[in-house]
Amino acid sequence: MTYMSDDCIFETGGGDQRHGTRYQGYGSVRQRFIEVWTDIPNVRFENAHHFVVADSGCSEWTFTGTTIDGKKLDVDGCDSKLLSTELICK
Repeated sequence: MTYMSDDCIFETGGGDQRHGTRYQGYGSVRQRFIEVWTDIPNVRFENAHHFVVADSGCSEWTFTGTTIDGKKLDVDGCDSKLLSTELICK
């Protein structure tokens, strides 16, 4: 969260809206990240590759872990980032 702006936006891949589920504002995004680490206590991001061009960035990763109810997760994904004043805003 050190690199997130106060007005940051985090959109998940899943949810009932076209963009998934939107979390807006530093506190809301922080709370969602806490929920993920609580629900998946052994979560790991592996095989990460990152790059930045101008005010845009991308992170590719493999997300692994086991939910508290025992479901194993192993997902490849990516995050696109919009940068503003050296902080991630979306």
